Amino acid sequence: MSTTPVNPDDLGIGPMIMGLTWTFAGLVMTAVGLRFYVRRKQNQSWGWWEDWLMLVAMIFQIAEQSTITVSYHYGLGKHDQDLRPRQLDDMLKWMWASLPSYIVASILARISIAIFLVRLFGVYRWFKCFVLLITALVSLFGVISISLVFVQYTPVEKLWTPSLQDFTSMDPRIPRYPAALFVALCAFTDLTFVFLPVMFIWRLNMPLRRRVGLMALMGVSVITAVLSILKTGLVYFTQGNSDQFTRQEFYNESVLVLCGGLEQYTVIILGCVPQLHGLGKLGLPGPRKLASSLLDFFIRNRSKKLPTLPHPGPYIDLEMSTTKLGHCGPTRHMQGATTVMHDQGDSHQNLVEPNHLLRVDRFTISYNDSTQTGRGVV
Repeated sequence: MSTTPVNPDDLGIGPMIMGLTWTFAGLVMTAVGLRFYVRRKQNQSWGWWEDWLMLVAMIFQIAEQSTITVSYHYGLGKHDQDLRPRQLDDMLKWMWASLPSYIVASILARISIAIFLVRLFGVYRWFKCFVLLITALVSLFGVISISLVFVQYTPVEKLWTPSLQDFTSMDPRIPRYPAALFVALCAFTDLTFVFLPVMFIWRLNMPLRRRVGLMALMGVSVITAVLSILKTGLVYFTQGNSDQFTRQEFYNESVLVLCGGLEQYTVIILGCVPQLHGLGKLGLPGPRKLASSLLDFFIRNRSKKLPTLPHPGPYIDLEMSTTKLGHCGPTRHMQGATTVMHDQGDSHQNLVEPNHLLRVDRFTISYNDSTQTGRGVV
């Protein structure tokens, strides 16, 4: 590798890696938070094991994302010829530091999904055995991969210092094959953990919209599996410092980081989707209600900014001037008790004066020598 970078200002795919992975990180945190919110609102005591495992998986994934972000500041995503030797060492150090968090997050997320599937479809004995077996294999090869990666070189600094000459190493195929098998098993679980339950549910009588939702879920699962397969190929050619891939070895490892991050975030989101169906039962406002509320908010704010038209006289809120019908409230024009006598039983008194309403809070009605007293507004 040349000590003089060809184009040190070219960031390569680094900004794209950061933009996509942090966007998905925000979606994952939202999905896991809503999962706990739904569980708490529905007062469901069962299922907390897989919820907490998914939360811990999210924490490890965010830790991996943070170390990858530090690696980006040292040059992650750049082409090999655009990196300085010291910059390359720092970038690789943080990339390798992110590996344990990534593998632990992958294992915990799949264990959480496996517990949920066994809880729902455990009546199918063969499916229960399959889920437990494949989850155990994923966990086993994940732990083996972490161990072999950090013991393949002596000293371990050779992992992030390619220029180091005085070192010993094991056969590169020893760490490479378990790592490739681990990501292959992850791809296999991404497909089967969605397709097999969908086969069970599809036999049930359900409306068309739910069938379309299941098809969309399967489509996302296929995308996740494709990312896992692509990651499998990249791992096979890049692990063990293979010289048979291309000269853009470290650039291709950046692509591996991108594919791995998107795949893992998608797995966590898919693992939370079944629990989020309870949002519709909590009475949360739908899109139309939210849009109507926003429209009313903007209309009220706009009306406050409009100029006030001149009023010909003082305004008195007749409704708010009294707390109860018939009670005397604060007013500017009040008069005491008024007595009007009409022999014929018809009243021709004008109750409207210029710019005023005649208000009477106390009145007396007399007829046939009997008297009833009441309170009100005439």
